[in-house]
Amino acid sequence: MPELSEEYICGFGSALTNVGLTYPIHKVIFRQMMHGFRSMEALRQLHGEGIISLYRGFFPPLCQKSISLSIMFGSYQQYLTHIETHAPRVHPFAVSATAAMLSGCTEALLTPFERVQTLLQDRTQQARFQNSWNATRQLCQFGPREFYRGFTAILIRNGPSNLLYLELRGVPKEYLGCLGVKSKSRMGDLAMDFLSGGVVGGSISTLIYPVNLVKCKMQVTYATPFTSFLRTFRDVYAERNFRIRNLFFGAKVNFIRSLISWGITNASYEFIMSTFFPHHKRRKS
Repeated sequence: MPELSEEYICGFGSALTNVGLTYPIHKVIFRQMMHGFRSMEALRQLHGEGIISLYRGFFPPLCQKSISLSIMFGSYQQYLTHIETHAPRVHPFAVSATAAMLSGCTEALLTPFERVQTLLQDRTQQARFQNSWNATRQLCQFGPREFYRGFTAILIRNGPSNLLYLELRGVPKEYLGCLGVKSKSRMGDLAMDFLSGGVVGGSISTLIYPVNLVKCKMQVTYATPFTSFLRTFRDVYAERNFRIRNLFFGAKVNFIRSLISWGITNASYEFIMSTFFPHHKRRKS
């Protein structure tokens, strides 16, 4: 259990670093998602709203991401250990894949944080919701279910993306090592970890981008009838003129943001682990 708690701590610390540095980029992407803006249009809109508005809705993702990454890394290792102990004959990849999917489903319990963040980021809701606390109070009037709009989309997103990231985040670094590219300093290690995590995270984020778009469309509505993931997807697809490429408005900026975000996450995670828990032994099949 002490080793497992170290995974939770490192995930938490990496998230704090990540969110503080990448939130403004995320907000630009959100505007592109919701309104189909080009990058410069979204930037001009945010610039006109001022610096205070830029960090509007910052608290929910700070809470959500710090807890979420803590759960992702910590629960993954915990599920992995539990399955290995009780089902030692199961194929290692099946064990790892199951642990990653379960950790993604566990993260989905934090849907209320994403729900509040989405409402605060939407320009059309600025007059209605003053801050995170105000939005939470208003949602409470409609019961717990209102906090979990988009839950299905988050489950669809989290499971596969966790599986891919946790399995592949070290592959680019290993590949570079096979090519003879090796770091000789602490900064070199950080750069390698940043590149490795960033490339994998950015690629996965682009792959699941339409799922995030549907999730945002589901969560941006307020006090309206609930719609299913498939129904919302059909509506969004029709709204974007039945063109797949139109489902990827903002995907280029999203890739850059995800590359930076997951690069920071991976590098800070490895830095915290090697600095504060140098004797930690990771359980990975």
